[in-house]
Amino acid sequence: MRKLYSTVIFLSIFSACTNDYREKYIVLEKKYADLKTENDKIKSQINTLSFWPVAISKSNTIKLGETYMVNIRLAIVDTVSPPSVKFDMPKELGGDFNNHYDDFYQCSILEIKSNKRGVFEIPGKIHFDLLGKKIESEFSISYNVK
Repeated sequence: MRKLYSTVIFLSIFSACTNDYREKYIVLEKKYADLKTENDKIKSQINTLSFWPVAISKSNTIKLGETYMVNIRLAIVDTVSPPSVKFDMPKELGGDFNNHYDDFYQCSILEIKSNKRGVFEIPGKIHFDLLGKKIESEFSISYNVK
């Protein structure tokens, strides 16, 4: 009789452990499926990205003995859903401007034909979608008309 109780107790504990592991396995299996779906989504979107090296120098002219400095960055552009660039053109700027996206260079181009002299600052925003995440970033450009 004692063996029977021991066996029943053992089977009860084993069954409880097995159910607990089964539930944990189901949860892990679901997490794995979600991660695989996300991974497949990222892989498919990476194929639409274009990578461009960008070199930005403060000046292309230096004096003998000065140090030439350039920032080199990597730009990433989604060729299917390119970024949208908007400018808040100041009224005092005057002149004509054109903001357009260049498909060949995969960038926005701002062209300004000024009819006033001075230093001008133009705030802007860039909106883009990277791997399903919507991102907005503010920036500012300034230039001097002599």
